[in-house]
Amino acid sequence: MSAVNTGKKQGYLAQIGVVPQAGGSAVLCATMKDVDWEVKAAKLDATDRSTAGWEGSMYGLSSWTATAKFDYFEGDTQLAEIRTAIFNKQPVSVALYHELNAGSGEPVYTGQAIISSAKFGGKTSDLQGMDVQLDGNGALVLGAQ
Repeated sequence: MSAVNTGKKQGYLAQIGVVPQAGGSAVLCATMKDVDWEVKAAKLDATDRSTAGWEGSMYGLSSWTATAKFDYFEGDTQLAEIRTAIFNKQPVSVALYHELNAGSGEPVYTGQAIISSAKFGGKTSDLQGMDVQLDGNGALVLGAQ
């Protein structure tokens, strides 16, 4: 019997950090509840007569998106950065982590994004929240912590 895979990570370890408009390093959004990110590559039809009746493909443009859900907390400077960015139509620089573990060599994904939507909610049965859609504005760069 093989050992349990200890490389698996719980979802709650994922983090998003926002780089302040003034510059510096990404600061984690402490009130984040959920984060998802996706990288896509378009597929181009490269079929021609040389493929002998088989379809051929090649990569086209790549893109990335991220969605994040936050508990709204007045005074959270990262939420204020995000809110200001959408109202002032400014891109934000973000860092996405499977787990924050500085110096570990674990992956970190960094890039600039346009905030295409921010949805504020105030349900009676829950905390006030803010859901954000980030659309990549250029490359999402894979690096190491």
